[in-house]
Amino acid sequence: MINIPPDAKVIKNSKLTIIRTISTLHDKHVKGKGGLKDQVIEDMNKKRATFAQSEHVVARLLPGGVKMEIDPGKFYELFKSKKITQQQFLGCVSVGKGAAEEILSPIDVAAISVSGATSSQSLLTEFRPGISASIEEVDLSGLILKMLLTQASAAA
Repeated sequence: MINIPPDAKVIKNSKLTIIRTISTLHDKHVKGKGGLKDQVIEDMNKKRATFAQSEHVVARLLPGGVKMEIDPGKFYELFKSKKITQQQFLGCVSVGKGAAEEILSPIDVAAISVSGATSSQSLLTEFRPGISASIEEVDLSGLILKMLLTQASAAA
């Protein structure tokens, strides 16, 4: 929560409401697990489509990385049989956070954790040629109402 100090200089700016509303809608309905973006990607994958379009937007599905895992027990056997060194073994090993959390405290897990980027499918969208939208041109309330009515009728 943002706490404004009593002596801070504060201005009024109604654009903040629009920014926060769009961010909240984006987080909840577009980006979130099972959100609109996931639904479009799933639909495109089911139909084996690389491209999609709506009345105003075209989209291209970009491929994500392929995940391949090595059996940790078999890899550990290579170390135990001295086919690889301890340094080589540790340089290749990663520990699943979920599994570690089952046996260590959250503080211990945090103390030994590192983070990195993952690769997943991306959906690139843009307006069709000749169509643009600025925040002043987009009727968010009408668009949101239409989206909610469509989702409600689909769920019924």
